[in-house]
Amino acid sequence: MTIRERIRICHLVSDDAWGGAESVVAGLLRAQSQRDDLRVQLLALNPGRLVRLATELGIPAQVAPEAGRSFPALLRDVGSRIAKIQPQIVHSHRYKENLLSYLIARRTGARSVVTLHGEEAPEGRSARLALAVRFFLMHRLARLVGARFAAVSSDLRSRFHMSPERCEVIPNGVTVPPLAIRGPRAEPNKLVIGWVGRLVPIKNLPLLLEAFARLPADLAAARLLLVGDGPERAALAALATRLGISDRVEFAGFVEDPARAFARMDVFALPSLHEGLPVALLEAMAVGLACVAADVGGIPEVDGGHGAIRLIAAHDANAWAAALTSLLANPAERAALGARGRARIIERFSIDAALAAYVGLYESALGGDRA
Repeated sequence: MTIRERIRICHLVSDDAWGGAESVVAGLLRAQSQRDDLRVQLLALNPGRLVRLATELGIPAQVAPEAGRSFPALLRDVGSRIAKIQPQIVHSHRYKENLLSYLIARRTGARSVVTLHGEEAPEGRSARLALAVRFFLMHRLARLVGARFAAVSSDLRSRFHMSPERCEVIPNGVTVPPLAIRGPRAEPNKLVIGWVGRLVPIKNLPLLLEAFARLPADLAAARLLLVGDGPERAALAALATRLGISDRVEFAGFVEDPARAFARMDVFALPSLHEGLPVALLEAMAVGLACVAADVGGIPEVDGGHGAIRLIAAHDANAWAAALTSLLANPAERAALGARGRARIIERFSIDAALAAYVGLYESALGGDRA
């Protein structure tokens, strides 16, 4: 393949926060920058972590600042930049970026590719109705411009009411690091349950705190490590105090690289009310951590019937306490579960598999237009 035949891709992102979608984009940027058949650029609406990462990788990156601007002004700016970049594919990842892509695509000749990462369900009937109307209109506009979609799980594709013809399922992929061998504990009873993500209601962290408070007395030295930040932090800290566990709960805040946090954990727990396909869970499994997760959203698809995750169907503190107690008390069980989880990631959820699927989607979107 010659340089002239490279697929020209521009990722269009907001970059005003950090979550699962941003982790996915970061992984794609790293992987795509290594491919000779791709030429990747980044256009962000805010100067955030993804812009810094792209710069470090040598990927051309621009910011079309959205702060303090009307949507028409933002549309003109993004459209002008896309026209100069001349990508063949505009790959967008959130609602506002998707809308910008749809409105720009036909005018610039670029194809729109959209990844559906999932959204937190709004509270209240009027908000849910507004969301339904918004997605109905967005789907209609997407059809007009021939946008192609990828959902990170089959469950999410169903939730967005997308047909297999219009929307492929491309699971998130993560880098699988060399397996770190953990030495014996100086104090085996000081085990660590960990969690990584944004402190938001859909993550259902009060349940994890409640379950942790119900661990038996012989696990009283165990610790709960919460890695991440968000609007629920103060409320969760207050709940930990009311439960009498604040001295055993560590709020680590946001960290750039969760690898060191994973190295401190013995069990990874994810009690979410819903998930598209959680990157933190994939990363925890990739390093061989025993994982306990809610049986919701795309999480069962990660397990795939392989016993790679301890799935908990009930949003019940006693059920979660029992599952965590069982794993903390049984090192052999933790090791076996962690090994099955790591094998499942290698089999199905590597970044190489995700990248290959996206290249296939780009080629399908372009058809014969590869010049």
